[in-house]
Amino acid sequence: MTRPLDPAKQQEIVQLASSGMTRNEIAKKVGCAPATVSRWANRAGIEFDRSATQSAVAARQMDLKALRSEAALRTIRRVIQLDDMFYGITDIKDLRELAATVRDTSISHFNISRLDMEDDSLVEVKGQFRDFMSDIRENAAFIEWRDKQQILEQPEQPAIEPNHRQDEP
Repeated sequence: MTRPLDPAKQQEIVQLASSGMTRNEIAKKVGCAPATVSRWANRAGIEFDRSATQSAVAARQMDLKALRSEAALRTIRRVIQLDDMFYGITDIKDLRELAATVRDTSISHFNISRLDMEDDSLVEVKGQFRDFMSDIRENAAFIEWRDKQQILEQPEQPAIEPNHRQDEP
């Protein structure tokens, strides 16, 4: 249970709030919680100027959007690098590893981008990802087929008989 606020502190909160001091400044000066300051100011019909807080929040949101944009750009660059690697791969294991990396990187890009993108752009990103993964699956099927053909076309090796020496008794 909270202790009742001393009437002198209540009066001081109202006086400081009327003078234009911020809620957090008053809370520090008086030694109480910011919510207590808000409650007593509201009871006295005083509202705090929230424009500084709103400006700070808006600036922070813009900073975070810029950071997300940079991260999205890095992930899309990585997908482009991986796409360039795709055409040189001839081993199925390497192709599967590439596909997993592309999938994970694309999901990261999508998750970062969806916070700031329009729905139409998200549909386009999903479509590009789907197309790229389809290309990887087709290449994987070709590599598997090619590997099977190479195994089938290999000539059978004659069985090697053990050496028998003539001079053994």
